This record gives sequence, structure tokens and C-alpha cells, in this order.
Amino acid sequence: MKGLKSIMCASLAVMALACNPRQEINDLDPATSGKGAITFDLNLPSYNHPRAILRADEEILKDKAKINTINGLRVVLYKDNDQGEPGEVAYAFDKDIYAFRGVRKGADLLNPDDTAGVFSITGINGIEPANYTLYFFATPSKALIQATQPGKDFGEIKRPLMIDFADKFVTGEDMGYHRALYSSASNIDSPIKVSEEALLKSVASNPIKLGGITLRALDGIAIAKLDIDQAKQAPSGVIIGEAHYFYPDVLNKSVILFPTLDKDVEKNLSIPKDDNYDGMEGWSETQLAEAFQYNPISADALTSTWLKTKADITDPIILPENTTAPGLLSNRVVTRLVARLNVMPTSQEEGFAIKDNTSWFSYKGKNYSWVEFEKKYTSAATKNNNGTTITKEEKTLLEIGLTINKALNKGSIVPKYGDKLPTVPAEGYDSKDLKIYTWGCSYFSIPIRHYSDEVTQSLKTIGRYGVVRNTLYLISITSVTRIGAPTYDSLPKETNYTAAVTSDLSIDFEDRNLIKNEVDL
Repeated sequence: MKGLKSIMCASLAVMALACNPRQEINDLDPATSGKGAITFDLNLPSYNHPRAILRADEEILKDKAKINTINGLRVVLYKDNDQGEPGEVAYAFDKDIYAFRGVRKGADLLNPDDTAGVFSITGINGIEPANYTLYFFATPSKALIQATQPGKDFGEIKRPLMIDFADKFVTGEDMGYHRALYSSASNIDSPIKVSEEALLKSVASNPIKLGGITLRALDGIAIAKLDIDQAKQAPSGVIIGEAHYFYPDVLNKSVILFPTLDKDVEKNLSIPKDDNYDGMEGWSETQLAEAFQYNPISADALTSTWLKTKADITDPIILPENTTAPGLLSNRVVTRLVARLNVMPTSQEEGFAIKDNTSWFSYKGKNYSWVEFEKKYTSAATKNNNGTTITKEEKTLLEIGLTINKALNKGSIVPKYGDKLPTVPAEGYDSKDLKIYTWGCSYFSIPIRHYSDEVTQSLKTIGRYGVVRNTLYLISITSVTRIGAPTYDSLPKETNYTAAVTSDLSIDFEDRNLIKNEVDL
């Protein structure tokens, strides 16, 4: 967690493998005036696929450091100024390494078969001897690459850096049919110093060996699961199906690598301040869209994964750091998960039984299976169009069908009584009388809580909601006692978080800190 007391900073050490006795630079052989070289190993997690290893809370605690991903590594050498501080970028090296779901590969990865150990990576050479400060960036964004071009001042990476959510480098398609953010990480809390003397010695002997390099995540990760409390669920009137989806939404478009902190001295709390932390009063929708990535559910939406069974858990959902001052909390600025859950009402019209993972609709409070309704509607329409007398019940079906056709009509021809039903709209449908739940899915909004009610008893306390770097948020849905919104767009547009939205949160500060959000929907 950025700047928080619970941070366990990465430990970095520099080892020179040369074993020659110490010499003054002026005493070295002239041959050492050439170019130096550096080699290193990267101590990153083993990236096991969490669906296979995370089944219970204690296993998440044990294996939570293994859920990062990486797509590329940028090594940046800043030449130190006279005060020993990083000045301008002297060198920037991009390494082709990749890790996802236990697969490790890349032209610069020397040990792709070692899935549990460190990353051994090809070295960097051709370095003019001088005093340098080294930074490592896993999954560098376009903005970071631009800010670390040779000749750029160190101050360039202290400014907000934009995330390009359309960049396939940071939002790959490795999970099959959808896109998900890769995790980003760096050693910005513990930069490495390499001296001119060490580089001079590396020319005549062995390259400098950097050991114990550990990168710390710059983003948060959420994992969702259903952990249903049957005592709450049984009397609810809602049946939970098997397939469920989770989408990250309201994502911060910028990252501050070196943030300042907002502090509550009385409670001994601190929270990093991102570029959108405060000052958003009265922002227009255009201003909000420039600051946050809203993620309406579509074919190209960023999505985490889906659950095959209620006992499963999702793949990691990467969330850019996003914190907000207490007085500005709303669903327009607070990062959330949109849960697309397969749920059905127990109240169903006779003869129109709704099956798991199938579309259904509610008309004036009565619930129908789309498949069963379409069969009986088609039969009634055929009889009516052929001049055959229809029953009162069949007339009701035709009236409902006409309402559906009018609601979903996108052409210029006005639908008529008995027309063929359209296909189920992929995005669902929502109006006062008609609500269509495509594939049986309805939508719920789960804002990410950072501190629990016990810690933030007052709504004015910092850190109540937000995503903080290097933090794992476990979202446990303990009950679903209502049918959600039939579409993403019908989720409430303006919700001020002025009361507790989640319950029974507990917080466990560890290396990739675990924060449990238990949610009743």
C-alpha cells in the first residue's frame, strides 16, 4: 500500500561479482575506460493461475503474492547529478519477458521453464561508467515509456501518467474472448544505485550482478467469489444460477508513481492522493470521462473472468490505484465491480418455468421464461393470423408480445399484433413495465471498500472507499436477495456513498495486503 504503515518495502542489494582487490579508479588499467555491463535477476511471483490454487481464505493469504501478471520490463538508468540524485535518463532498455497463468516466456527470459523461481533476464551493456540510479518498470505504459526516453528529466515520472485502455500491450487478450489489464510493478520505493567505480571494474572483470530485486505492484487486485449464507439466501425469493461475470468499472486513467499522502493523525491512517483525489466538485460528464474509464458491458469491455460454479473464484481483476477524498464519494468516481449474476425469481408464471442460464423477462411484475413464452406466443400468433379463435390467455400473450415488439423495434415499420418476436437483446432491456434479463443475468454495483466500518466509523474519515496499490481485495458475495438491474445502463447513475454499502469487513495487512469485502446484494 502506497506510503501506508503496512507497506513492506522491497529489499534490494547490489553485488559486484568481481573479486579483485579494491583499487582506486585512477590506478585501474586504462582498458577499464570502456563500457560497463549489468546483469540481474527479477524476484517476481510465480504467477500461478489462481483458479487452481485459491479456494479458501487461508490459501489466498498463502498464495496471494503469486497472482501478478507481467508484459514486458523497462530498465531505466538515470545519471546522478552532483547531489547524488537522479537527473536525466541516460539509458532505457526494454526486455521481452511475459508471465500469465503460470506461463513464462520472452526472448530476454533465460529460464522460461522455472515457473516457481526468479526471472533470469539478459543483461544490459554498453554503459558509460558514471553514477546511476536504476528503476525497473513491469508492463510499462506508453506514457511511462515516453517519460523515460533518454534525455528526459527525472521529474517527468513524477507527473500523472495516463493509462491507455485501448493499448493491447497493457490490456492483452490472453484470457481468450475478452481483455484484462496486466499488473504493473516497480522498485520506485527502493531504487538501485550503481557507482562509476563498480562499472569501471565490470569492464575489466565480470558484469555487475544485481541481486534480490523485488518489484512492488502499482495497482490493486480484486478477486470475487460467491460465499452464500443460506440462512440469508433461502427466504429471499431469489435462485442463484451457476455462471457469473465480473467487470471492473470507473477506472482511474492516470497513475502517480510518487504520491503525497492524505493523513488522519488521530486515527493513524494515511491514504495516497492520486490525480483525481479532490477538486472534482461540479465536474461535467465530459470532465469525468476524461479522468475515469467507464466500462459499459460490451464485446470489447475489460472484464475479469467468469465463474463456472458458485464454489469457484474469479481470475484476478487488475484495478488502477484510485482514491477519493471523503466528501466526494459517489459511483461516478469510486472504482467498483459490476457483477453480472445469473439469478432467477422463485415467483414464475405457471407454464413458463425459468431455467438456469436462460433468458427471461418480467412484465408488470409477472415473470416468464423467454423460451417458453416464445413457443406459446408463436402458437397463438399462428392461430390468430389464420383466423382461428384464440383463448383469453392467448390474447394476453399476443398483447405482451406486441409490447415487446414495440419496445425492441429499431426500424421505421410499426410492429403489428401477432408479428414474430425479435431476438433477445444482447444487452437486456429495462422500462417501467418490461424488463428483459438476457441469459438470466442482472447487474449489481459493488464499490470497492478500502477501510472497514470499524476503522472508518465516520463518513468523513479518509480511505473508506478506494483502490490502493499492492492491495488484494477479496469480494465475497454472501447473499443475493433481490433481482438486480436488467442492463448495465439501468444501474443508478448517481449514488452518493453516504452509508455503509458492504458489511462485516475485516482487514489483514500483509505484503500484497488482503482486504475482505463481504457483500449482501
